[in-house]
Amino acid sequence: MGDEFLIKFSVIDTGIGVPKDKLHRLFKKFSQIDSSISRKFGGTGLGLAISKKLAEMMGGEIGVESEEGKGSTFWITVKLPRGTKREEAVTIYEHRKKKIEDKHIKLSGRVLVVEDNQVNQKVIIELLKMMGLRAEAVNNGQEAIEILELIPYDLVLMDVQMPVMDGLSATRAIRAPGSGVLNPHLPIVALTAHAMKDEASRCMDAGMNDYLSKPINPQALEEVLKKWLPVQPVADVNKRGEAKEQQDSSKGDIREDEEGEIFDRDDFLARVINNDELGRQVLSIFIENSSGVISNIETAIERGDHQEITLLAHTLKGSANNVGAKRVGNIAFRIERLCKRKKIDEARELLKRLKEEFKLFSEDKEVKDILDKKA
Repeated sequence: MGDEFLIKFSVIDTGIGVPKDKLHRLFKKFSQIDSSISRKFGGTGLGLAISKKLAEMMGGEIGVESEEGKGSTFWITVKLPRGTKREEAVTIYEHRKKKIEDKHIKLSGRVLVVEDNQVNQKVIIELLKMMGLRAEAVNNGQEAIEILELIPYDLVLMDVQMPVMDGLSATRAIRAPGSGVLNPHLPIVALTAHAMKDEASRCMDAGMNDYLSKPINPQALEEVLKKWLPVQPVADVNKRGEAKEQQDSSKGDIREDEEGEIFDRDDFLARVINNDELGRQVLSIFIENSSGVISNIETAIERGDHQEITLLAHTLKGSANNVGAKRVGNIAFRIERLCKRKKIDEARELLKRLKEEFKLFSEDKEVKDILDKKA
């Protein structure tokens, strides 16, 4: 209408089709309809999200009609000035498409994940692989130093609080003259549950370049990776103070007055980028490991070992946050805080509630639905 006209592009295929109940997920960033698709056909799920953004920027829409097993018809409409020739329309479309794609550059490189929590390890490694990166994990700072002496990694994701050697000590050792690692100037990004300014300062002072709050948000992870991959010149890598305070810090720390849900399914699925198989694996690891962690917390309480309780509760809190077990994470956080102040009797009173909430989570219907899905 007026000085513009609407043009429609359609693409028809005879492929595997899309189930009707999953059509709504197609245009979301990092969405794969089948958990095996990325393994069979490649891709991270960015293409359709980019196309959706492009259509909206050009005053149009995007949609799909599909029948499972028979194929799909994808269509997109855009508004163009009247008088635009067919060739000009295609040129405008491709130009704007390129501008959007430039914001989603293809990542490449090899990343080392230094994290003692197996649930966190699993989530982060799978996210990195789906972004096209090669990634391995070690359990503490000492192991990180040893592997960095042998393998040329492009970036390190370093947990701050770990047994044997914590992330701050490991970073100082990596940066030290004569450290023995292959690249003492490689980017190191802190993984921390405390997204506060003083925590960021501690990380920068230790020699880290940036930081992410836990539980990890896929989009925040992508943005940090785009910032530091491929490896930048040494002069740039050594700059301090480039990490900004994250706006979603309230998600990183659970507050005492927020009980939360037994299972925040939407939050969990977002963290595993709607990958059913990854979700099943992560929940299985969490339930199996956390049962032992809670048992060890009880033993440490009976021994009066407040340092051990603090470490175990911190581990449980991190895992729980990653799987959407909000109530379990909340109680673990309170136990951790109490034992830092050596208030073991008060922590003992919370142990019963911790067991009850973990049982409720393990038996939750939505949790079981995910666990029962076939790989």
